[in-house]
Amino acid sequence: MWLHFLPSSFCINDMYQIGRILDSKAAEFRNSRLDIDVLTTRQKALALNRWLRINNLTGLQHPERYRNLRNCLIGQALRHEDHDSIPIISSAIFCCIARRLGLHAECCAFPTHVHAIVFAEQGKTLEGAPVSQPNVPLERMYLDPYGSSEEVPMADLQAMLARLGWQTSTDVFLAPVSPIAIATRTARNIRATAARVMEARDQADPGLTQLITGNDSTNIDAALYSALWASLLLTPADAFEWDEALEPFLNRFAKSWCEDAWLVEKYIFPRYDRFGPFRERFMRNNPRRWDNPREVLGLIDELDELAPPVLRRNGGRKQPVLYKIGQVFKHRRYGWIGAVNGWTDQGTRRLPMPHTVAIDETLDDNSDTELPNLVRPRNRTFYTCVRTSGPERHVVAEDNIVLIQDPNEVPKSLFPQAGKFFKRFDADTCSFVSNITEQYPDD
Repeated sequence: MWLHFLPSSFCINDMYQIGRILDSKAAEFRNSRLDIDVLTTRQKALALNRWLRINNLTGLQHPERYRNLRNCLIGQALRHEDHDSIPIISSAIFCCIARRLGLHAECCAFPTHVHAIVFAEQGKTLEGAPVSQPNVPLERMYLDPYGSSEEVPMADLQAMLARLGWQTSTDVFLAPVSPIAIATRTARNIRATAARVMEARDQADPGLTQLITGNDSTNIDAALYSALWASLLLTPADAFEWDEALEPFLNRFAKSWCEDAWLVEKYIFPRYDRFGPFRERFMRNNPRRWDNPREVLGLIDELDELAPPVLRRNGGRKQPVLYKIGQVFKHRRYGWIGAVNGWTDQGTRRLPMPHTVAIDETLDDNSDTELPNLVRPRNRTFYTCVRTSGPERHVVAEDNIVLIQDPNEVPKSLFPQAGKFFKRFDADTCSFVSNITEQYPDD
């Protein structure tokens, strides 16, 4: 269900197409091994694992790119020419193809590194011999499709668990896990990639967010949003992991995905209410802003009902507003590029909502303080803008705007974000044509 929130490069047809690719790979392997029907379970599993690795269908050719978003998505891993994938995706690819070949294969959620388990046939050993005693657990073998062509002895896995500090109750890490657990763990990997992108901001490696198709910033934003949905839908509502996902989810939902209000009401409200009594006791000691979906939806409804103010340039202003809606600029201090999509000469409190304010944008250049309660001067001109980094409005002070006159300097990555506020780009004026003239009629 969470795939619904991804862009066209992740469309629902993608699941059907992934199935077709896996069918094709299984057929390729079968055609490469004419003796497949006489192989034992162990021989077949090892042969498949080696074939996948020889054909670079699992693992990473460039380990330094481990956190790239593409490596977290099975469709991207199968289609891209490098076929790079992290361990959880490599193991999933192996298991999907193994099942198409008649093997009983499952993912194993080993800490820090997902492995694959292959079980013997009922009543047989992995070597194909009849079992000596009835009703004994199926014999199993472990594989690491990401990092090794050989079988991984259980003793090695147990030794690794001991080094990680797990001396007892280790069976859970050596047992197969459900697809829900794998999806939840994949969501955590996507969130880790998004965290790295946000931490690096404009200095992030472009490869972190590049997919086969689509705009980079749109892809990472949608992938993170979908991962948060997955965490909320697949994690028990009384778990701390659910609570940890709720606040960032509601924050992103309110700022960029308000059209999904009916989905929040249908799927999140009931789970939140089920967690209510425990949550109230917990939150009394941990007050936060974005923690109640009903309150957030109420705020969104209030904003929807407010008529946006009409701002005119000839309204007897004490100081002129220098820049217009649609003009493209470079930030004087940080160098990122944006397009103006809102302004006010009455401080940041009158800017279009919701928006994101960096404290240093509201400080004078000679200010020696960074305290939030000392910012937001009442009579300075501020602008909101759309950036290449995502759909959120960002606040920029007038002094930090340096207009761009050359249309060749406008990055292509700005255009997908601009469609919400502008009709088209005018290369002659090096600016976007406003689609919000009812609020800014003079621009």
